[in-house]
Amino acid sequence: FGRYSSVMGAAIAVITIGSKIPEAHGMPAPPPSSTRPGRQRLWQRFLDWEPSRHPLWQRLLVAALLTLLAIWARATIAPAVSSGRFVPLILAAILSALYGGPPAGALSAVLGVLLANAPIAGNGLLITTRNLVEALWLNGMHLATQFVVIGSIGLMQRKQQSLQAAHEHARKSQRHFIATFEQSAAGISHVAGDGRLLRVNQEFCKMVGYTQEELLNMRFQDITPPDDILADEALIRQAFAGQRDSYTLEKRYIHRDGHLLWVKLTVALMRDEEGQPEAFISVVQDITEVKATN
Repeated sequence: FGRYSSVMGAAIAVITIGSKIPEAHGMPAPPPSSTRPGRQRLWQRFLDWEPSRHPLWQRLLVAALLTLLAIWARATIAPAVSSGRFVPLILAAILSALYGGPPAGALSAVLGVLLANAPIAGNGLLITTRNLVEALWLNGMHLATQFVVIGSIGLMQRKQQSLQAAHEHARKSQRHFIATFEQSAAGISHVAGDGRLLRVNQEFCKMVGYTQEELLNMRFQDITPPDDILADEALIRQAFAGQRDSYTLEKRYIHRDGHLLWVKLTVALMRDEEGQPEAFISVVQDITEVKATN
């Protein structure tokens, strides 16, 4: 049985990891979003935006153009003494940071202040006072405000990138889990504490002769001879009592057509994040032929 043990041990190790994925095989899919498809796609594109996908020179060029546009709007629309004199430049810095990340936002903020105080801006745009201290204070506060906003945008983008990476890792792990679960040469099932079959793979279905839909409405007791149930349930109680986390036994299953088959059952207890028993992972190997030769 050394060959069987190695196969089962490897399968349980992989499936225990994969079973922690919420979207794993057999679990209900999340409800569809109520957001309109067009808005949802636009919002998702915004969330998925990664400035690093574009070359740095392109991002800086866009930031410079946005800043020049803001300077023009500032000179044309908002007089230097109006309450909206800071708005165009702040908006340009925000858009630059969203598009090109913190470097582009910082360029827009600094370039905006320099251009706003240049002679071509007329009236100094940002400042209308000849008091140097007050002028430096106004410009300094304006830059500080923009850098706070740009820094917040940078943190948001970094967090979003981390979430995307984690989501992609989870999707790959899910695909790996499903492939391992479904393509395993051994029968695999996830069993609740009361014996309900929560998940079964095709090999297990083939082994006992039932369809997946039928098995998911059954308990393992329904396909186990009465003489073998007590030993199985005793081991389950020990696992729930913390006396063991896994066990192996030889038992029989009742095939759908009525004949008995011998199996080697390797069971591991899966716990949730709080360490509470959640379900059992069972790896089943048909040993009927081995038993027949002994």
